[in-house]
Amino acid sequence: IMDTKKQKKISQKQPKKRTDELKQVPPSPPSVKEKNRVKASPLPSEKELRGMFEDFKRADELLKPFKTLFKSSQTEKQKVDVSTGKNKLTQEVIRRVKTKFSTSEEFAVKLLNVFGEKEALLTHEAIRFTPPGIFLRTNGLKASRKRLWSEMEAANVKAWLPEWSRININIVGDMQHIPPLVQQMISEGRCYLLHEREWHTLNMERCAIPTGEIFFKLVGRGSTRDAINSTSHRQPDAATKKVEMISLFCSAQGVISSVLGVVNAPKIGEDVLEMCATNCVKTVHIGAMMMNTGKLVARTLHCQDVTELQKTLKHLGVTNCVVTDMLTVDLAKTMAKSFDRVIIDAPCSGIGVVPPESGISMCKDSRDLEIICERQKRLIIAGAECLRHAHNRRSFLVYTTCSVLVEENEDVIQHLLDSRPEMEVIPTGVSLGVPGFSHFRGRRFSEDMCFTRRIYTHQNHMDGVFLAKLSFSHTDKEYFS
Repeated sequence: IMDTKKQKKISQKQPKKRTDELKQVPPSPPSVKEKNRVKASPLPSEKELRGMFEDFKRADELLKPFKTLFKSSQTEKQKVDVSTGKNKLTQEVIRRVKTKFSTSEEFAVKLLNVFGEKEALLTHEAIRFTPPGIFLRTNGLKASRKRLWSEMEAANVKAWLPEWSRININIVGDMQHIPPLVQQMISEGRCYLLHEREWHTLNMERCAIPTGEIFFKLVGRGSTRDAINSTSHRQPDAATKKVEMISLFCSAQGVISSVLGVVNAPKIGEDVLEMCATNCVKTVHIGAMMMNTGKLVARTLHCQDVTELQKTLKHLGVTNCVVTDMLTVDLAKTMAKSFDRVIIDAPCSGIGVVPPESGISMCKDSRDLEIICERQKRLIIAGAECLRHAHNRRSFLVYTTCSVLVEENEDVIQHLLDSRPEMEVIPTGVSLGVPGFSHFRGRRFSEDMCFTRRIYTHQNHMDGVFLAKLSFSHTDKEYFS
């Protein structure tokens, strides 16, 4: 007890230290990351704040019709059966969706089975809405996004950097009035434009032989705007019973193409095959991610795309790419087991993603859909044949379409898994969208089908796609040989 009292007296006698007598710790030197960060701009003046407010207010008014489309419908999906015809409301819903999407009754039912009534109508509104603004992607071979953004800030160009991407830049404005500085950057090849709601279009002849057999013949290609005037007519042919033009779609040219590069994720020094290459920015993005190392083979769907794609790659500084229009069968034979990564942006019907424009003849027949799906299955089998079997590193296959139909997405992936049991579906590494269907109207798919992603336009403010990434399973004996 005496010891504790002494300790209290001693502690009371000791004077308290003053705060001003405490030594100040010197600040630590800045790290390399802090030095490389973009310096924060000073606070804007009141006049600048008013100007920024007016700009964003104008952008907010342009986005106002789209705000209601961000939230997906939480109602249960309405499964439709046309054969019964007992529910008058169901028939009314089918008629409404059929009119909105300018499609047949059969495809209207397919859309309702995927979305439900409310989400189908929201999807129709979303795919017809073009987001305002100017969307750019940096060419990593010639410039960095930080440098371009600092130059835009110095020139008072209102731009911001989206958090989900390291190479994209968004600018307040419209495509008809691109700032002169941005035009100069595009002409120098330091960045390039992304066109929302535009796709690469393949014009196919639908031919029916008198015996009843139907086949497609490729007759041309272009963008969705070019296809409007070239697919609205029929060309008679004496050798066939019926000839009709149908448009197939691939290679979305908007912001979603950056997501495809993230899923593919090619590394420096790897060998990459793009099976359905077009004259768009996707091939350039892959070459920039590889830093002009390794080997990039771009196989086009039309011979006219070869020279055009070569000019684009030369202008943007991609030197490790070989462009070819080789057939799928020849490609699988001559380049079997030669690539570390294969990406297939398969031509598809575009149902539920591409807006139904006047003059574009889209797929409306189940027999046409069967032919399209058969070609997609041949493409993915050929892509799997081109994958390399190596014991020291894995090889990957990425399959994507711009359609919401299960027949073009989950069915094609399941066909590959049944044909190649050594392959498996793996996570894409993208959190956008919702998982793919593990079961759909009585059909059961692989349990790993939940790793696929369905990105819908009305939920993510970008073009809709289906994404799947596959690789050889760890239990495959040939993989470890």
